[in-house]
Amino acid sequence: MARPQTATLPLITLPRGSVLLPGVVQRIAVSSTRPDIASLLAAVYTRAASRTPNGRIDTIPIACVPLSSQFLGPKGQLLIQNDERPQDQDHSDVDPTKATKADLFAWGVGAKITGVEGRGTGEFTLLVEGVARIRVDKVFSDKAYLEAKVVYYPDDG
Repeated sequence: MARPQTATLPLITLPRGSVLLPGVVQRIAVSSTRPDIASLLAAVYTRAASRTPNGRIDTIPIACVPLSSQFLGPKGQLLIQNDERPQDQDHSDVDPTKATKADLFAWGVGAKITGVEGRGTGEFTLLVEGVARIRVDKVFSDKAYLEAKVVYYPDDG
């Protein structure tokens, strides 16, 4: 068995009710309410320009992690039994731009940015493609966007 691969990746907190899976392309709307994604995208472009002569952003890995749920624990364990209501607080008011490690699900997907679609109104859509499952070990919030130390769990197949 291969040793798990770890990396520190820029992290996109997915909007409530969204999840990205390996092999799936998803659109993430970026507006003035998500300055974290715009900052992350600028950093990805900078890294791509310094790493490769063609500056392709799809060569820079990122992580996409959903917000936690009141029905599931951070590791996926079911928090309700037999139609009972969860005792935990309501998570529906968490702002993805201000999320902390406690607000995030412990698992996500390593991804690559495959495109950026403009709308001409100052808003744009980011196209991300899931690559492999990841576990979030540590979240850093010292930049305008979150970064996370992650462990990759590639699918055997």
